[in-house]
This record gives sequence, structure tokens and C-alpha cells, in this order.
Amino acid sequence: MNFQNRDFVWCMIEVASRNLLWFALLSLFFIPGTLLHSQTIQWKDVSGTQNLPQGSRLWKGTRTSPALVIWALEVDLNNPSVGLRPYLGTPRLVSDFSREEGAYAAINGGFFGGSTSYSAVVTPDGVKAQNVGSVTRNGLSYPVMRGFFSIDKQLNPSIDWIYHYGNASSDIVSFAAPLQYTANDPSPRSAPDKASGQAMENVLAGIGGGPVLVQNGVSFITYNQEIMWGSGVGLSNRDARTAVGYTSDKRIFLITAEGRQNTSEGISLPELAEVFLYFSCTDALNLDGGGSSGMAVGGAFVSSPSEQRKVPSILALTDRKALQEGWQPTFEKAIDTHDTTTVIKGSWTESANAGYFGISRALISARGNGASTVEYHFSPPRDTVVQVYAWWVSSANRCKDTPIQIRHKYGETLLRADQTQRGSTWNFLGDFVFKGDGTDYIRINNQATLGEYVVADAFRLVSFGVPDSEVSGNKEQILSDLVRLQTTPNPANDVAYLLVYPTPAITMHLTITDYHGRVVYLRNVEAGSEMTTSIPIDTSSLLNGVYNISLSTPSSNFHTRFIVSR
Repeated sequence: MNFQNRDFVWCMIEVASRNLLWFALLSLFFIPGTLLHSQTIQWKDVSGTQNLPQGSRLWKGTRTSPALVIWALEVDLNNPSVGLRPYLGTPRLVSDFSREEGAYAAINGGFFGGSTSYSAVVTPDGVKAQNVGSVTRNGLSYPVMRGFFSIDKQLNPSIDWIYHYGNASSDIVSFAAPLQYTANDPSPRSAPDKASGQAMENVLAGIGGGPVLVQNGVSFITYNQEIMWGSGVGLSNRDARTAVGYTSDKRIFLITAEGRQNTSEGISLPELAEVFLYFSCTDALNLDGGGSSGMAVGGAFVSSPSEQRKVPSILALTDRKALQEGWQPTFEKAIDTHDTTTVIKGSWTESANAGYFGISRALISARGNGASTVEYHFSPPRDTVVQVYAWWVSSANRCKDTPIQIRHKYGETLLRADQTQRGSTWNFLGDFVFKGDGTDYIRINNQATLGEYVVADAFRLVSFGVPDSEVSGNKEQILSDLVRLQTTPNPANDVAYLLVYPTPAITMHLTITDYHGRVVYLRNVEAGSEMTTSIPIDTSSLLNGVYNISLSTPSSNFHTRFIVSR
């Protein structure tokens, strides 16, 4: 070969190489599956590492290029013992929030700033937060409808575009389509006409976010219509995300994609829509994204958030009881310190802290010998199960063992409340059956030891009319000789301690079961003489998750829960 021919060959090789390079680069953008799905997400069922309710599964998805770690929690609402509901409260890490609410699992809720939710939060108790009604872009105010995931009182899931016309569930109105904005639209629309929508009066619980990702089984991303442009929520960039979707047979998928890390770049909204379609979801909604995105199971993160950011709302997998089954209460009453039936004795002063219930400020008393008391009297329905909740204003100087005495049909129960936490919300104390003859009461006293001040604010009683006789074991659960169980630490790792206040002077039988009712731990506990007994429990062989504890005597049976997390 002469030099002239050789140069020609090398020239042809160079041209071909350039063409191949351009073809390779162009294929990244125009050949389906190379950019959007350069590799298929590999899904693995990792439910065996968690103690999840029947019908619930945890999936872990991974992809090498582009790097992605993504989690999908599958919840079967056809299981009559599970529920799905949001919570709104003091900002906490998703893991802490989930554990403190007693949830089996949770993801973070919708958009927020500090302790304020800018997305709807609706619980069985009512509307706790609303979707934003308008947003500001380029100095203009744009009325906007945004997505809302809800469950109605028949436990049917739905995703809608909504607008709030008030602060009640009946004031939430859904529309067939969002306002028709385009990207960087220069012209704000008028607020939607209420008469053209449908009032969502049957909503039991729900949470907002945006944008909608899937509708009627196809990818349908209303990014522009929900005015996500200019919000910091990107459409095509990969990022950490949380979202929710559902199938036609009432299987709910809570999804969290890790992002902003070398091990996981995150996922775009079009990719996220495809994930829901992979799981056969007919509808799906993005909730939030960024550093707050996380999923907790058993009170501990399974995902790896890019930052430890606290959130004010979560969407949680819970007991069905947390949804109150969609029942309407047959009796409901809140009792405050200013009520004429409340009796105040000893030394109490008004707390200067905000967050008190009703019109009167919370009362505080320095810890002491129990002489300072606030006694709440009421007339509950006779011989029916009543849920009791407490409200207090929390602070670092509050007592961690504030005594709450409840006088009921079967005697008196003493509970200890940690008032440094969970302030300005209703805290569930338990189910009780009252005499209804004027002798029932709830009393707070100042005989605490851990902290400086006890708080007396308000109590709430709710009954759904369930007769005492129809609740198996209810009488035994509230007898007074075994009044309080608490595990520490919670969540536990290899060992937990069960604290009992006070200890019956007879042998007790300890049983621990998993969610499926399988016994995983048995032990007899000999009678003790201390007011507080600490019972060690070896949890080293238990899977991560929520467990039920039953501590019984010949005359009573009391229950609590604890979480194992490693």
C-alpha cells in the first residue's frame, strides 16, 4: 500500500469513527431506553427483613447507570387490619415521626417550609393544612389547583386536582382537570368556579403534593398546569423524590427515590411515572423531593436521605384503627381547664407558651408531692368503649413522667406522660369504659420526678358506640393492677427493657407477637416489690419491625408496642 492509499484509508476510518461517535451521542437522546432507562431498574422483594402487616411488601430497586436506589412500599387496603393516613405535627425526621406515631412505615408528606405545610393534610379529625391556593411567579399571583391523594370513608383511594374553599372537608372541591397554564405562562387565570367542581364530602384522610404523574393508567404529568415551573421542583432532572400511587384493586404504593448522592442520582418525574406504571398503578402523585425525601419502616430509615431534614407531615402505614374505620362518633367531648366541671387545687399558673387548646392557656405546676391537682369531671356514655386523648404544651423543662390518673368502671389507671414531646396535638392514652354515673374523672397531679413542671391543659373523649360486652378482653386491658407498660430504648437493637408501673405482687406472663400474631418471645416474670420493674428482653433474633407485647396476670392483661431497628 502506498502512502496515498494509506492516507485515504485512515481518512475513511476517521470519518467512520466520527459518525459512530455522533450516532452514539445522538442515541442517548433519541433512542428510547438509553437516556430515560439506560439500564432497567432491578427490583427485589426485601420484605423478609421487615415485620410488615399481611399483604404489605417492601421492594428495593437499583440501577447502576444512571445510579439509582429506589424503594416501593406496597400496602393492600383490602387487609381489614391496616390503614393509610397522614400526620401533621412538630417537624421531625421521618424515622422519628413514624416511630412516635406508632406507624409501621411512612414517607414524608407534601411541600413545606419550616413547620408549615403548603400541601393539604386531612385526617379523620378534619383538615389540618390546605394546598396552596395561589403561587407568586415573576411578581404575579397565580391561582392554582394541585394534586391530592385521598381515601374516602369506604377506603377507596383517589387522586384529584383540588381547590379549598374553606377549612372543612366539605370545602375541598375536586375538578376534572387543573387550570390550563403553560410553562412560564404570563397570564394568571381566575380562581376555579366552585360550582363546576365536586365537593369531596366523603374524604376520610388525604395528603397533597404535585404534580399528578399518572392518570387512568397512562403517564400524564401536569407539571405546567400545577405551576411547578419556578418552584425548584424540576421536571426532567434527576432528584430525590417521594410519591404515592394506587392500583385498581386498592393496592397503594408509597415510593421514595434516593438522590443527590454518588450511589443514587435520583429520578426524573417522567421516570417516576414509569415506575408507577411498572407496578400497574392507574393513578399516581408526586409528593415532595430533595433532601427531606425518606422512607422509614419499623421506626428507622430504610432509605438513605441526602440530608437529615425534619418534616412536619408524613403519610403512614398504620393500624386500621388509626382511620377510625370511617365511623362517625356517637359521643365526643373536649374538656378544658376553664370548664366549670374542672376542679383546680394547689399551686398552678398559666403557661406563657403558645399551642394551648381552646380559649384558656395551659396551666403548669412545679413538680412536688402531688398536692397540686387538676381534676376533669365528665359524663361519658355508660358501658361503651371510649377513646381518651390528652393535649399539653410541650417544652424542654416539662416533666417526662407527669402522672395522669383515670377513674373508670374497673378501677383507676395511672399513666405517665412525657410532656417534653408531642405538644399541641391530641395524644392517645387508651380505651376505657366508664360508669357514667358522675364518679368518673381524669386527674393530673404534680408528683413527678423527671423534669421541672407538669402541664394541665385539655382532654378529649371519643366513643363510636361499641358496647363493652362486644370487645373481647377490653375489661382485662384496663384493670388497675397493671397500669402502664413502656419499652426503652424504642426502637430497640439487641435488648429492650420493659418498664411496668406499678408491679403487681404476683407472677406475670410476658408474650411478644409479631404483626401476624406469631409468638416470638415468651417469659414468666416473678413478682417484685419495686414500684417500677425493669424487665430485660432479648431482641437480637427479631427482624426489624413493630411488635406487640402482652403482660398478663390471672386477673388482667395489658398491651403495648415496641419497635426493633438495626
